[in-house]
This record gives sequence, C-alpha cells and structure tokens, in this order.
Amino acid sequence: MKKLLLAIVLPLIITGCATTYHQQNLFGGYSDQKFEKDIYQVGFDASFFTDRDMIEQFIQYRSAEIVIEEGYQFYAIIDNYTPAHSITIRIYEERPENIEVRDANEVIANLKENVHQSRKISDAVYYLLGGATIYLILCGDAGETPNGLLGC
Repeated sequence: MKKLLLAIVLPLIITGCATTYHQQNLFGGYSDQKFEKDIYQVGFDASFFTDRDMIEQFIQYRSAEIVIEEGYQFYAIIDNYTPAHSITIRIYEERPENIEVRDANEVIANLKENVHQSRKISDAVYYLLGGATIYLILCGDAGETPNGLLGC
C-alpha cells in the first residue's frame, strides 16, 4: 500500500515543484529589462524540475506579451539564449523585410494553453494532496497560491 501511495504521490510532488508562469519572485519566474525603446532582455528563472521546453515557452510567451503591451506586433531574437535562460529581442510595429520575426499574437495563441496549464497543474497538486501544509512543501508561487499561501 505504501509503495502504491508513493507511486501516486511522488510524480505529483515533482510536478508541483516545477516553476509555473509568473513574474519573478524568490521562487523563480519571468523577468524582463528594457534596454532601449525597442530592445528588451527576457528571461526565466526556474527550478530544477521545470522542463527546458517549458522554460522556452515561458520566455517566448513573455516576449510576445511585451510586444503587445508596447503596442507592437512583431519581435526578433537578436541575442540567443545564455546559460541564465534569457534572450534579447527587438520589437517592431510592422514586419521588417529580410529579418526572421515572430508574430506576437500567433505566439500567444499557440502557447497560451501550455503556459496556463502549468498553473492548473500546480493548483491540482495542492488540492489533491490536501492543503496548506503539503503545498508549502511542494513549492508554490508566492502570492498566487490558493488562500494566498506562500510557497517554499
């Protein structure tokens, strides 16, 4: 019985410790810095349990959010990933010629479900394992957890 319980609970614990999409705090998340009118560095700090592909999606999603927030539509990666999981982007109002760009609206449409699914999984782990005490062990997001509990 204990082995069966461990087989069910252990994957939930690992999933619960993966960093979800949110602004950076003590437990990880996205960060961005504006260098010039149209140049930003976008990064994501994540726990060991967060899949590299998910980190890539978080970075692309945040990049697209910045583009839309600034009233633009396109962005190009002008400096690729560093060991700290970040990129530098240039944003454009119109699609430039001879430059590979991404349409921010398409990026958000394609990644929205995956990015927000990460939050739903974290909340599901909280409810499945019974509440605040367990959730603190599972590494939730500060200020975004059910009942406003802080994560570990």
